Amino acid sequence: MEDPNNTNSPFAGKGKSGSSSSKRTRILRVVCNQREKESLFGKAKSAGLSLSEFLRRAGLDCQVVTKNSIPAEVLLLTTRISGCGSLLNQLAKFNNQHIQFLPEERQQLFNTVEELHQLSIQIKTYLKS
Repeated sequence: MEDPNNTNSPFAGKGKSGSSSSKRTRILRVVCNQREKESLFGKAKSAGLSLSEFLRRAGLDCQVVTKNSIPAEVLLLTTRISGCGSLLNQLAKFNNQHIQFLPEERQQLFNTVEELHQLSIQIKTYLKS
């Protein structure tokens, strides 16, 4: 927990609650299951904070990633992977019907598999960054 007497602290002069001008008087109701409740209380205790302070810090100090913030590149990769899956399903159907592939169809299959491999590498790279 931050030392309110420390002048280098972002909470310096603001007291325990981190606010110098207004008291916290509003109550929020949070719905969770028993496991989540125990986890939240445990994390707050481990951090040396009350549950209220823990939830305020978690909610106010973190960056939330929403569905709308997915980069266009990731959406494009998802579309390409879906297209590859559809193509592979068609090829499996041909194979099950014992239809011989033409050389250009075989080449397209190999190209698609290579593209899928490259896309998986791009996805892994993106997720690691």
